[in-house]
Amino acid sequence: MKNSKTAIRRFLLVGFVCVATIALSGCTKQKADDFVKEQLEKVQAGDDATAEFLLEQGIEKVDGDYVTAFPEELKEAYCTFIKEACGKVQFHMIEAEKYNSGYKVRLEITPVDVRETVNTTDDAYVRELQSANLTNEVTALLEKDASLLEDAKMADSEKVTLYLKKKDSGYQIEESDWENCMASLLTGYMAPYQHVAEILDAGDYLKAYLDASCKGEVAQYAKHVGMTEEEVLQQYEESFTDVNLGDMEFTPEQETRFLNAMKQMFKNCQYEIGVPRKNEADGYLIPVKTTPNLSLAQCGTAFQTAATNGNYSTVEEVKEGYLSTMEEFAASPVYGEETSMDVNLPKGMMMFIGNSDSDVNKLLDLIMPSSE
Repeated sequence: MKNSKTAIRRFLLVGFVCVATIALSGCTKQKADDFVKEQLEKVQAGDDATAEFLLEQGIEKVDGDYVTAFPEELKEAYCTFIKEACGKVQFHMIEAEKYNSGYKVRLEITPVDVRETVNTTDDAYVRELQSANLTNEVTALLEKDASLLEDAKMADSEKVTLYLKKKDSGYQIEESDWENCMASLLTGYMAPYQHVAEILDAGDYLKAYLDASCKGEVAQYAKHVGMTEEEVLQQYEESFTDVNLGDMEFTPEQETRFLNAMKQMFKNCQYEIGVPRKNEADGYLIPVKTTPNLSLAQCGTAFQTAATNGNYSTVEEVKEGYLSTMEEFAASPVYGEETSMDVNLPKGMMMFIGNSDSDVNKLLDLIMPSSE
């Protein structure tokens, strides 16, 4: 996939340079440095091929950072933003000289530091996200950030060398040189996307974790943690088989009934992830709405009451009573009143999930209390 994207962007840029060369037909007296200057001025004016090249290059760099892929429908708005940023790039020619059968043009480029330009605005924006729609939120943020480009912060200047071939119709810049030149125009230009994607990815991670833990739906969580679905599913199964049953010794058939009832109880859990935001500790604040599933707690109470009342006279009756009670609550869940909780999820969130004091474990206790 990466090779195909590289081929696409090279095609775009080669096409740009070819068009520029054709446009110079009959202008063979134009100097090499004037030719380069003309091409850069076209980029500053808003060149589609350059914007598409930079976006594809940027997507490749951040592609593995988030589970959700860069939305196709976001590309047009992002290319528009890139073109506006390119319009603020500064450059000046240093020298042009003959080199072998062509020319060598040296210039200095002062790139726009997009991240530094937008960082404060973006940080405030992601603390108050209005929705979990990645395309809508990034598009809205790009509109805000575009206004900041009037006072864009510049990165350190760097010198670039371009090698040109002389053609009958004009000049042609070496493909790799032009790519390197275009890659030097902007720094940190994927920041608006990254600021939003990081926050929404955290919300998706929490939902994926709950889906895997409660419902055995492991596909999305496996993507987040870099494991296979089979590996995550094994962890899910072990979370039930590791349950301490005390002195209760089940037959294989009874153990299957117990596991099925327990799994069904957790599958009956209800929760809804709200719009995540960045918190003050540089982590994530994720609102979760839940209607607590009281089945497990009431199941324990109902069984204990029956046992206290002397409903069971043998060990087998105790085990049957326990399993039957579980199966009843699994089939007909009991819920409390809807409530909500703000979950603080630190960066490096996967490291904190197992912490008994973490908000995630408190949330699980709220979704499915073990006692009344």
